[in-house]
Amino acid sequence: MISLAQQGSKISLSISPSRLIKLGNRNTFTTPKSPKVINASYSFASRASSEWQSYWHYPQISMHTFFLEMDNRRELGHVVGVLPSLQYKVIGRDRLGIYATFGTGLSYATRTYDKISNPTNNAIGSHLNNISHFGIDFRVKHHNFSGSLGYQLTHISNARTATPNTGYNLHGWQLTVSRHVTDKPRFSTPNRVKDTLQRWGGDILIGYGVSEYSFTGGDKYASYWTAAGLKYSLSKYISTTIGAEYEYNESIYQFHNQDFDPEQIAIKKATQTSVFLAQRLRFGYVAVRLHGGFYLPFPEAERVRHPNYLRVGVDIHPLNGHYSLDPYIGISLKSHKAVAQYLGMYSGVLF
Repeated sequence: MISLAQQGSKISLSISPSRLIKLGNRNTFTTPKSPKVINASYSFASRASSEWQSYWHYPQISMHTFFLEMDNRRELGHVVGVLPSLQYKVIGRDRLGIYATFGTGLSYATRTYDKISNPTNNAIGSHLNNISHFGIDFRVKHHNFSGSLGYQLTHISNARTATPNTGYNLHGWQLTVSRHVTDKPRFSTPNRVKDTLQRWGGDILIGYGVSEYSFTGGDKYASYWTAAGLKYSLSKYISTTIGAEYEYNESIYQFHNQDFDPEQIAIKKATQTSVFLAQRLRFGYVAVRLHGGFYLPFPEAERVRHPNYLRVGVDIHPLNGHYSLDPYIGISLKSHKAVAQYLGMYSGVLF
């Protein structure tokens, strides 16, 4: 038995003078000179009764409100966002340490692309977007206050549900001041939760994604996919799946069909199979899924431009793994390198 410190609650305010990361030369808008990311957050006290928090060494759960201030408001406006996050102590003690934070949520952009009134803003084609945030900082605590200096990376896009969608990728130094509302009570708990689980099992899912055609206001096409694999659980909170995936993409079919390919050839070119390796990190009712695949082209199909793809998803497990069948629903982003293909929803079951 060892004694672990329970995370207390706190209120934090961060400011980050940032720079926009340019991906190639696709941007047609004026690059902002000094955008600022302002982040206010409330961190919840960890619960001693939560097994997954014990396993993951008590990551702190926080809720953030983001405000992105641009200096070319006419084109880009502002962005506000809300997202939850997990924060881990990488190394250190109670009053001195290095911490890492990651979260993802929703954001609203006040200015978007418009053919007439805002034609140069090819960054964002929709008001409602995803926002993802990563940060790492060095923190010093004194009594009920703490200050930290670190680095943050913020990504904003709509996962190609609307075009244009080059998105915003901002990074910069981040200064944070926090007021600790409650102290960290101490308690005794095992270093690791003992797991009683079946090591080998399976994972089956079906999914539906949507993306807009290559010009603003174009048709939105669906993608359908299903995947199945063999799952091995290292613990109740970490599992690896290897398997195969089948996908049919309506936009690819329409592209080849309009090129006057015979229908059966167009269908085959719109059909993709792949092998994949997926890693699942479990946090109680919630799991983060990292899914990488490699396409297996049909003999009649042309070789795909990017043979590798990545899915990043968040799963919700309503039964929390209490039964042999563990159903879930989720949302994921599929991308090739740094380019999103579509945003999808799916449901499946672990067994």
